[in-house]
Amino acid sequence: MTEIIRITPGEIETLIPRIGRIQKNAEKMTRIAMGRWGRMIPLDLKMAAKQAGVEPSSGGLFGPGIRYEQHGNIGLVKMYQYGIWLDRMKPHWVSIHNRRLRLLRWALMARSDSIRKRAKLVSSGKLRRFCIKVKPHQYIKTGYARSLSKLRPMLKSAAKNAVKNRR
Repeated sequence: MTEIIRITPGEIETLIPRIGRIQKNAEKMTRIAMGRWGRMIPLDLKMAAKQAGVEPSSGGLFGPGIRYEQHGNIGLVKMYQYGIWLDRMKPHWVSIHNRRLRLLRWALMARSDSIRKRAKLVSSGKLRRFCIKVKPHQYIKTGYARSLSKLRPMLKSAAKNAVKNRR
């Protein structure tokens, strides 16, 4: 993206305000591009979470759980703490029994037949408890890398528009 500006001795006075307008437009267009990119980040993170095996019913992560906020030139990706824990937890065993109602409800709707069968036994009282091993769903790096690849073309497009709209 190169623009050739010819400078003759009489045009120096007119060139300085023009450069200032290009710079002002560039800042505005960069904010606009960051806003567009910011709308894509939550979608990419949610898609990566779904591909990593995070259930849509878990903790509101797919609703307002991941969002982008922009304050001037600074963009913030905010995520529920639960989503960060899903990404960074250590593999561990979880006990499912009648007192853990939300976990038991999840187990009754699980994809795995063996987990559903054991959960039915626990809810009927035939089995006191059972354990399952849980592991992290690492999706934050994947989603961020996916959205980061889209940033450069957006900024390039915004820079072209800043130079083109230099009135």
